[in-house]
Amino acid sequence: MKLKKKIKSTNILDIKISYGGENIRFNLSEELIINENKINEELKHQPSYYGFLRLLQNKLERVKNDKKVELDKIFSSLFIDFKSDTDPNTNRPYNNDIAEAKVLEDKEYLDAINIYNKSIEDVSIIETCVQSFEQRSRLI
Repeated sequence: MKLKKKIKSTNILDIKISYGGENIRFNLSEELIINENKINEELKHQPSYYGFLRLLQNKLERVKNDKKVELDKIFSSLFIDFKSDTDPNTNRPYNNDIAEAKVLEDKEYLDAINIYNKSIEDVSIIETCVQSFEQRSRLI
């Protein structure tokens, strides 16, 4: 029963996802409740909820892939910039390792990584929701 108490006291099941300028919010625990008194009503809506979540998952997967491409473009651009700079100690271009290290600490790149990681998190959250609705469907 400790888990039941924790579920009631935490906000981890409050799902908040942004997609296309729209904020999608719901409490996963509340959405998964099976009410025996309303089972016929729940049977009617289960496919729509599941379909919505799967479509959202597909859309978020696309966003994640686009963010990865953007991250790679930023890395490449910064890498080329740093490779064209001259190391003041040697008066020669920076070697690949130094150029890569400079990219990895660059604010633009770090910001892009944070955005990409958020997109990975959003996909994972919705995947968990989809799996939860799959289990709910089996129970109904």
